[in-house]
Amino acid sequence: MKKDDLEIVFFHELGHFIAQELNYEIYGLGKVESIKFVKYEFANEIRYQGQTIPVVPANASRNDKLINLPEKIAELIYGCYFQAIFTGEPLKSCFDIYNENSKGYYDAKDIAGGLYQFNIEKERKILYPYLREEYFGKLKNKKTDFTLL
Repeated sequence: MKKDDLEIVFFHELGHFIAQELNYEIYGLGKVESIKFVKYEFANEIRYQGQTIPVVPANASRNDKLINLPEKIAELIYGCYFQAIFTGEPLKSCFDIYNENSKGYYDAKDIAGGLYQFNIEKERKILYPYLREEYFGKLKNKKTDFTLL
């Protein structure tokens, strides 16, 4: 059964929300301020785009350099994790830096930008397979935990 685009975006943003709230609970970073859904109407279809917006501390700005890369990677990739689990589609259909139409395109670009900012090149060859296969495989095996959602 084909999933409605709003449902897909909802679960994608839910993944971001949960990762950010966990980061906030565990590390004191990334509390969510709001979640936005934007509707785009085309001639033959309706598409949605979502955005999970974190609270910006009083002494910071949205333009500050990234400091906590591991937490940011979790926040970014969990959108695609939840989307892939919900839709049953491969993670690559969401988390794809080469496909501007994938819901996780900008998330993948932001992760690549963070890795570049921290000069992480060699480790990147280990990180991506770990995120896409090993960790995601473990997460999918916990699918019964997602049934509650």
